[in-house]
Amino acid sequence: MCKTVSILATFAVSAIATASQAQVGDMPTPEERGRIAALNDDFGQWTHQTGWMGIRWIAAFQNYAGTISIFSAPTKEGAPSGRPTRVRFVAKQIERRANEPDVIGWADSDSCPALMMLVESWEELDAPRTRVTGLRFPYEFPNAVLDGTTWTIWSRSAVQEGNMPATVLQISNAGPIREWSLAARERLSTCWRAEEPPRDF
Repeated sequence: MCKTVSILATFAVSAIATASQAQVGDMPTPEERGRIAALNDDFGQWTHQTGWMGIRWIAAFQNYAGTISIFSAPTKEGAPSGRPTRVRFVAKQIERRANEPDVIGWADSDSCPALMMLVESWEELDAPRTRVTGLRFPYEFPNAVLDGTTWTIWSRSAVQEGNMPATVLQISNAGPIREWSLAARERLSTCWRAEEPPRDF
């Protein structure tokens, strides 16, 4: 009986040690975490242009992150009569995993109508309201979500009262921000290509 218990105990300790080693091995190094986290501050770059709007996501353990940046890319081809160009958008997706090269995909609104629909839906987004904790009684606290991927919806194409420019960032790992971001990624999931789209200007 004692021998059996000893063998089981040794096996359990060995299994825990092996699991711990695997978990540590799966965790990115500080350098890799920094490389991945840097993507979460990215507004995207295409030729000489910075992205106008986009989505970012980063996993809780900072071993995976991604971003979709959307650029205005007007073109002369097919421009309506009396106008020099027509509206066109290009999207760039970067997926970054620890110890792996970036995976980059491209889409444009000519070959992916879902991209144009996504851009139009940005204008319908409702910004979260500010609620100062402790300002009123009884106190109201937001629901706590301790884990999961953090999502950022951003726009450098926002306007405020008086038509003044603004940049808007909405960040959360739950609720409508998460759901909208997931739906946006799903919309574009079949659009990504390895080839970078041409640019007129």
